[in-house]
Amino acid sequence: MLTQIAYSQGKLDETKRLSQYLLRGWNTDDGMTSESTNEMIQSDDGYIWIGTYTGLHRFDGKNFTIFTSQNSDLPSPNVLRIKKGLNGKIWLGTLHGVITYQNGEFTTPEGLEQTRNMSIEEMLIAENGKLWFSTKSNKIYCYENGELVDFTKKLNLEESTVLSIAEDSNETVYFGTEKSILVTYSKNGDINHISLGVETNGINTIYNHNNEMYIGSGRGLYTWNGKVLTKSRFLSNTSITSIIIDKDETLWLGTLRGLFRNQIKNQRLDSLTEESGMPNNIVRDLMFDQEGSLWVGTYRSGIFFLTDGSVTSFTKNDGLSSNIISSVTEIDNDTYLLGDENGVLNQLKDGIVSTYDPPIPIPTERLKNLLTDDKGRIWVSTYGGLVILDGNKSKHLTTNNGFPDNFVRIAFQDKDGAIWVGTKNAGLVIFNSVNKWTQITIDEGLSSNYVLSIEQDTKGRIIVGTINGLNIIEDRKVLKTVTVEDGLPSNFMFATHSATDFIWIASNDGLTGYSENQIVNFNTENGFPSNIIYDILEDSSGHFWMPSENAILCVPIEDLSRAISNPEYQIRVKHYDKSYGMKSSHCLGAVLSFVDKRGRFWVPTLGGIVQIDPGDVEPPSFNPQTIIENIYADNSSIKMSDEVIIPSGTNRLLIDFTGISYPYTDLIQFRYKMIPFDNEWVMASDDRNGLYTNLSPGEYTFQLQTGLEGDFSTSIRSQRITIEAAWWQTVIAKILFALLIACLALLIYWLRLRTLKQNNLRLESIVAERTKELEKQKRELKTALNQLKSAQEQMIQSDKMASLGILSAGVAHEINNPLNFIQGGVEGLEETLKRSKKIKKEQYAELLRAIKEGISRASTIVSSLNEFSHSSDSKLEPCDIYHLIENCLTMIRYRLKNGIELDKKFDPGKPIVYGNNGKLHQAFLNIITNSIQAIDKRGAIAIETEIANGTIKIAFTDTGHGIKPENLKKITEPFFSTKDPGKGTGLGLSITYAIINEHGGSLRYSSEWGKGTTATVTLPLSK
Repeated sequence: MLTQIAYSQGKLDETKRLSQYLLRGWNTDDGMTSESTNEMIQSDDGYIWIGTYTGLHRFDGKNFTIFTSQNSDLPSPNVLRIKKGLNGKIWLGTLHGVITYQNGEFTTPEGLEQTRNMSIEEMLIAENGKLWFSTKSNKIYCYENGELVDFTKKLNLEESTVLSIAEDSNETVYFGTEKSILVTYSKNGDINHISLGVETNGINTIYNHNNEMYIGSGRGLYTWNGKVLTKSRFLSNTSITSIIIDKDETLWLGTLRGLFRNQIKNQRLDSLTEESGMPNNIVRDLMFDQEGSLWVGTYRSGIFFLTDGSVTSFTKNDGLSSNIISSVTEIDNDTYLLGDENGVLNQLKDGIVSTYDPPIPIPTERLKNLLTDDKGRIWVSTYGGLVILDGNKSKHLTTNNGFPDNFVRIAFQDKDGAIWVGTKNAGLVIFNSVNKWTQITIDEGLSSNYVLSIEQDTKGRIIVGTINGLNIIEDRKVLKTVTVEDGLPSNFMFATHSATDFIWIASNDGLTGYSENQIVNFNTENGFPSNIIYDILEDSSGHFWMPSENAILCVPIEDLSRAISNPEYQIRVKHYDKSYGMKSSHCLGAVLSFVDKRGRFWVPTLGGIVQIDPGDVEPPSFNPQTIIENIYADNSSIKMSDEVIIPSGTNRLLIDFTGISYPYTDLIQFRYKMIPFDNEWVMASDDRNGLYTNLSPGEYTFQLQTGLEGDFSTSIRSQRITIEAAWWQTVIAKILFALLIACLALLIYWLRLRTLKQNNLRLESIVAERTKELEKQKRELKTALNQLKSAQEQMIQSDKMASLGILSAGVAHEINNPLNFIQGGVEGLEETLKRSKKIKKEQYAELLRAIKEGISRASTIVSSLNEFSHSSDSKLEPCDIYHLIENCLTMIRYRLKNGIELDKKFDPGKPIVYGNNGKLHQAFLNIITNSIQAIDKRGAIAIETEIANGTIKIAFTDTGHGIKPENLKKITEPFFSTKDPGKGTGLGLSITYAIINEHGGSLRYSSEWGKGTTATVTLPLSK
């Protein structure tokens, strides 16, 4: 949870110089309408109100709201005086009288209407509520309970304009005039005139501190204790325009020459002027806000405020030679040497910066590092060589006198007292004495000669970071190098820090940890706030402090360990930036930070050197005033009150809000929730508003929270909002609408039901008629199917008869051969019998054998023909595939003698297919016949079978003319034929395809035009 610090006045650390505070200003470039301010106050709700010549400004740290006579009831945009009265009422003195502002309204109190012709010079709201004011026309008035009384004559001030008015705790009122007369008016009516002398050029301001009146004149500062008038010894000739004393008894003076601070206890005077960073020397007003910041109104540069933090910055305004400090070293207790990039050395002692004169000149070429060794010698690393400051023994080492490199980046002293010097081009140079050194370069295993950092771990090893990887050196020998090839995200590294478990590396790729067992990396991809880490410092409480591009980051080391074991763990990161007192949040890269003997960190930044005590860093106070400024219903502003009423019919609800904490003005975050509409908090945009559309009528509570870096305060600002319902949105209207809808629903239901009944009757009639038609169509379809089946059977029978016709000539030819055998045998017997009545056995045996052979051949042919012609659609029986093929070949064998060779390769076994014997005959005969017809003269037909997986595959391959590719998919279609007209019906293969499918098989053709065709039949075998 965020640390909550109560508001307090005067929280600026008095030990710091004015130039070390954080200064931030605003002018016309930031939204003001005038560069000149007259007076400022802070209202109870936290706004800063500024009176200017061009309007009344209200400021929340981000935006200015300007009130003028054109957009408000302000009588004049020229607001000369602004005071805070009782109950938060703001009193305004303008070029045209007095007016008040409260709860968003400008009002002229009763009795002050007559001031419209008065130009107000000064005002005071007394403790008893009285209003005292003077005018530019030399008048002084008192206003109380609606009555305005002219005190000009009574106070004897007709000839002088009253420039300032104040009151002490005894209710005595003090008036300072342009003629340097101090007039007192007690509550008893006693009047006293005290002259400061004409040479003082008027009394510009009066301030009461413990009933001692501090008087700012045109010629210095005076005090009046009721008896004695004393002139201060400082600023005696300076015009004092504003005075304020804080709770630390520190006197702050606004003058025409800048801002001055005088510590009353020790009379120590400090100043802030244009030369030390102040926007403008002419101060018009001073004011402390509720967070302890000092606000300054200027004549020609708008406003600015000074705030403080736990971080101390030293800049050129504090006496440094430059804001770019590249190195720091401690040369004595609380005495430091700060070197800038141009080789100028600055000494800082007791907060005072002075010039340090070295025994010998320091090169101007980029001072990179300072080291004070245990003998008090100062080693200065520059790009113009190495300088060793040691009184009259000081020396400057360069390549001209034998040093390896002029480009020296860093010097480090190990635990044994040896000095290690890192160079840009020559690696490491190790000094055992000032005059004797050795080197370690890439030739000795160093990963690069360009050295960026040197340190020593707890084991005594030297850890060297270069532009090309990490180096671990033991006994002055390179023990190990680690690069991207070993898992590092980058070879380049700014610095290293050796801890217990890891060597941590700062680079442009985030924070990297290296150990023998693993390499870890934290960058923006896994939730780390920055990829650019310049250095790593460790405090005594377990935190890493890391200068980065936009802040100094502070991370608990414990969180890094947890994130290594659990990548989802959210690392807590604290950002130290301007809100902590840094003049610039941008740290310097490629330079190293410094840890002094007290454990304080010194970090180079673009805005000077920053000093941080990690054990004494407290967050600045953050307890912002949260304000809901305006609510708009469809672009119409709604008057603010405890409960805001939104008119019915509103479609767009816009809620403007702000949070006032001026040191955090750019970092403050908002989240809001509309209860009960929102279940979760909604993060607000930079516009600082919440938008809702089409909210239902009802009661809501708008809640607003502020936070920093995702950590939100427990304080919640709530605003009750009621959205009125239109007459049609009331409960009664909803009930009536519900009843009406119910009646309409019943009516619609009754009408619908009646329509449905009528439609049902009509549908029943239509269904009856359609049923009759469907029955008729069913009968017609059944008749058509029967006719189609009969036609199909006739087609198959026709194809079979056509095949029989084709076979008849061949069969007759085949039967003639065995008949010739029989006839020859019979004729031989007759001839033998004619010659001899008695025939010997050996004479007729040969003749009988010929007769029997002829009879056997004829019988086989007739049997085969009989099997083919036998057909029964319903009869299924076991069919021997090999027997069927042989029968087909028997019937068609006569056609195989005309130059066609037959080759059979049957798989062993007896394949039986359960099917119709005659149809399978017909299918095989059609396939073989087509193969024969495809061969014009000579060729070959191969029949090959394969039995596997419960099927038989029969391949009929011929060497005929083949089938063209475009016809291959159409050959099994009915009536498709490639033969000449009259030479085929086109039904053969179609019927064959149907027969094979009928038997649960498949028929596939593959062909290459001009080379032949293969018909493959696959049939399931009987189980």
